[in-house]
Amino acid sequence: MLRRCSITSVFKTSSKRSAKPSQFLSIGIGTICFSTRRVFHLQTITSCSFSVSYVQNRTLSNGSKESEEHALDYSKTILLPKSPFKIQTTFEEEKNYFTTKVDNEYRHQRDGPSPFVLLDGPPFANGNLHIGHALNKILKDIFLRIKMLEGHSVRMIPGWDVHGLPVEIKAIQELPQPLAQQKKEPLAMAIRRKAFDVAERYIKIQKEQFISLGIMGDWDAFYCTKGVLTRLIILDPSYEARELRLLKKLLEKNLLKRTLKPIYWSPSSQTALAESELEYDNNYRSTALYFSYPLLEDEQSVSCSLEDGEHFPVSNNSSPSNGCSLSLLIWTTTPWTIPSNMALAINSTLPYLIIEEQASKQKFIISEAAFSTIQRDVFPNIKPISHIKGDQLIGRKYRDPAFGGFTRRILNAPWVEASKGTGIVHIAPAHGHEDFELWKSTGQHQIIDFVGDDARFSSTAPHSKLCGLEVLSEETTCIIVGILKEHSMFASLIPSYQHSYPVDWRTKGPIIIRYPPLIYLVEQYTSGTLLSSQFNQICSSLNPSQDPSVPSRLLSAMQGRSSWCISRQRSWGIPIPFFYNIENEEPLISPEIIEHVAKLVESNPRGSDCWWEEPISTLLPPSMKSLCSVLEKGYDTLDCWFDSGSAWSILPNQSDVVIEGIDDYLNLGVDQLRGWFQSLILTSVGAINRLPFKQCILHGFVLDESGLKMSKSIGNVIDPTNFIRKHGIETLRLWVASSDYRSELKIGPQIIASITEMKKKIRNTVKFMLANVSDLKNTTPAKVNHILAVGLSQVDDAIKNGYSKIDSNTQATISDLDLKSFHRSNSIISSREQYMILLLADLEAQVRSAYVKFEPFTGAHLDP
Repeated sequence: MLRRCSITSVFKTSSKRSAKPSQFLSIGIGTICFSTRRVFHLQTITSCSFSVSYVQNRTLSNGSKESEEHALDYSKTILLPKSPFKIQTTFEEEKNYFTTKVDNEYRHQRDGPSPFVLLDGPPFANGNLHIGHALNKILKDIFLRIKMLEGHSVRMIPGWDVHGLPVEIKAIQELPQPLAQQKKEPLAMAIRRKAFDVAERYIKIQKEQFISLGIMGDWDAFYCTKGVLTRLIILDPSYEARELRLLKKLLEKNLLKRTLKPIYWSPSSQTALAESELEYDNNYRSTALYFSYPLLEDEQSVSCSLEDGEHFPVSNNSSPSNGCSLSLLIWTTTPWTIPSNMALAINSTLPYLIIEEQASKQKFIISEAAFSTIQRDVFPNIKPISHIKGDQLIGRKYRDPAFGGFTRRILNAPWVEASKGTGIVHIAPAHGHEDFELWKSTGQHQIIDFVGDDARFSSTAPHSKLCGLEVLSEETTCIIVGILKEHSMFASLIPSYQHSYPVDWRTKGPIIIRYPPLIYLVEQYTSGTLLSSQFNQICSSLNPSQDPSVPSRLLSAMQGRSSWCISRQRSWGIPIPFFYNIENEEPLISPEIIEHVAKLVESNPRGSDCWWEEPISTLLPPSMKSLCSVLEKGYDTLDCWFDSGSAWSILPNQSDVVIEGIDDYLNLGVDQLRGWFQSLILTSVGAINRLPFKQCILHGFVLDESGLKMSKSIGNVIDPTNFIRKHGIETLRLWVASSDYRSELKIGPQIIASITEMKKKIRNTVKFMLANVSDLKNTTPAKVNHILAVGLSQVDDAIKNGYSKIDSNTQATISDLDLKSFHRSNSIISSREQYMILLLADLEAQVRSAYVKFEPFTGAHLDP
């Protein structure tokens, strides 16, 4: 009798067909010989059984003949492969597997020897997951399963960022009462309570969505930037207290400073923004304006020397007095900044022109490269009069007759471009980062700023018509144009100039640049001067298989960050514990105050809400109670990037006195080089002088099949929740496992179809393997466990050998590897084989947790 027969094809017949005696019937790899005089009919062949019918003719007593049909079930006479393992599974079946077997396996091994910790970067708790979230979490999950195979006890600590604008905006939208009618503290508490409800709601939603992706982790005790939460959403405010003590350490090291600097400001959100919180609208339209300032007589000369020896008189008056006066022509797309002008900038290396407008005989200075543009957009009838070198204009004076009548100077700025505008730039240090740096280089300290927190001109504006107006409104532009016309300074206007302009990443409203007093990490630290000793360690933490350009990109990102403003003007966040003197507005902040507030936060059931709920007498430490009558609370909150960047402080191996932690592994999107990656480094190195992680791996963005960014307007967005319900959890995980994450990853209908077909082939192969050991069900459990352990050990060895072959060129060890290895091109292992090794590593981890159901992974070496 044939012991084992495997069926690779299924044959079905719709009608009975005769077979000759002694016909050999081939089924898969087994061959069965039938030798009989009966007529056989092939009915149905399956992978588990088959039957054969035959017709027997006989003669009755009356001489008539009849036929009898008999059926023989030969499945009981031979051993055919059998397995309940399905080629296709439903979403509910896959979800049940991942949420029971995999979760149990994770809990069982979590607190074992050789720990390996992954700190999850916290997503915002303000909506459903997108495909980028799925990519990031599945990559982490696969990597942890590989570490489990290596013998580590892995731990994944998930978390959420609940503070910041994304959550607060949703909270404000859901508040029923008019916000403008409430006072500051009641309004703040109303927003905070609603924001916590919003965050709690979306944490529950996202948590279930992550679990449905098969992600293992500490889902029963996760963290959020409001505190450490349990499965029942019970708040533990220790996270906020730790963050405040981290702030205290930075203050003790003199790394914090309250100062005046230009910063991006969102009028729609009424708060400062980091550069990483900006988007750029390439179709933004604003009013572009050409205007002029009259050039004044220099102290050393009464004329402007030209290359050819000609001389043109310059005005000593507040406005042009005759047709021969000389003015400097300026172009700007931010007319609201003109009242804050404090200088003009030119490039001393550029050639400039003196041009004459034919009708008015007015003469202007522009760059040579701007002549054709000025002729097209401003003065059609102009002619060049003479050339002048840029360095001849440096230090000369001009007057601003429209806004205060101040006398200003022309400065040299190498960044001024000849072909952009007129080659002469108006400088408002309060409203531009380059403007500020140029002004500071002159040794000047006084800077004028007329714009308030609400993005309106204050009562100190240099013209009464501007007071109270929104700086970005059309009304403001019209009034400024009218004032310029009154002083013969207006030249031309482009009412709808299209250009790229920064907008708030959440509200999509245009931003401005303001000059408010805020709290910063000192510039020498954030710009990399104090981090230089750590940079080599930071670069070495990046996995060696990463793109070699990553370290240089990281260095550029860090050096390009001149400062980090950690204060925000929002209600939903962790408060910065400082007070103001009522009389002179001087701030009061000290380590003693921060420590006192941290203790209050720890003892308050709602954590940092105590800052808004308690009086100043409670918030001040005992040694400062006498100052209660002369102080008022500050209401700035910490930047949410500071919140999430403090996450390393909750890691194991730390004490209550010394804030420290170490994360074995960090996985994040390449966009986070300017976000969470830097905030982790800056907070950790600043507080404890070392990195909070050992290894960092970056992945790219997800694009559609055409390489386009996913957008709702285009209709190419893929929702991971809908995806797994339609195509299955394994399909999404298989897409991640088979993609090269170093660069942008693509996904779309054709790729999904290819992955789905690949999954079917793999599951069919696994079914074949399981079916061939189905007869072991009668073996004693101890013997089965022994055989299974031997088989799995051999698979372990095979996978590790595959690793070593993949990285033989770099002589890397198994402990140094990451998933990138599977996409490295070499001549030893084909890409398909590399992919299969990764898949088997993931699949074996699942088999380990399912062995009690006896679904053996391999049939090798299983014979007694």
